[in-house]
Amino acid sequence: MTAERAPKGGTTGLNGESYEGGQFLPSSARTVKGEQKSQSRKATRKQEISPYVWEVAPEGMASIYSRCEVVTKWAEWQKVLEVADLADAAFAYAGLSREQATELAERWNRGERWMPRS
Repeated sequence: MTAERAPKGGTTGLNGESYEGGQFLPSSARTVKGEQKSQSRKATRKQEISPYVWEVAPEGMASIYSRCEVVTKWAEWQKVLEVADLADAAFAYAGLSREQATELAERWNRGERWMPRS
């Protein structure tokens, strides 16, 4: 099945609507022009709140885990985040100081999962 296009100068389609040159023509008289325009869907914006656990973020909040996971390590047997022993350049890359990363890891270890979006 090949889609037909209106010739140069335009034409009237099977449905009685006018089409400019180059537009796709309907294959049925029941087709309503513009009926199948795509409708964008808002993404759910899930964020990772702990390893392999994703949730929808509350309005205006960001995941603590996602913010500091680059400079922390996950101690699975203890189920805690620890600040990794990295160079200052790694913290600068993450946009955090060592103290900020430590504070975020401590908040996460206390059970907090969300912080205000900055």
